[in-house]
Amino acid sequence: MFRMIMLCAFISLPFKLAADDADGNRVAAYIKERLISDIRYEYDGNGGFCNVMVKMNHKNGYAIIEKVSTTGNSELCQFLKGQLVKGSRYRYDYPENLIQLDFEHF
Repeated sequence: MFRMIMLCAFISLPFKLAADDADGNRVAAYIKERLISDIRYEYDGNGGFCNVMVKMNHKNGYAIIEKVSTTGNSELCQFLKGQLVKGSRYRYDYPENLIQLDFEHF
């Protein structure tokens, strides 16, 4: 029984760890860190989860937020959409048009 549990844990763990782009993208990591601190200090709603997709344009070495779409808990997602302002600029190492971020709040 123990071996079966460990096997299931090792199979499912990598999929959860690679759920969003914050591990390999500097812009995504910065945006996620900022949004986590905003949730921690400013969000007063119930717990839940939210998946955020950020579409960006690239000009002169900067990624500019063009569109933000979300799925999940409507209250948390509405808060996160309000924190991500269209037109915000971030310096990037390599261009990426879409960034996916996952948030859970308890």
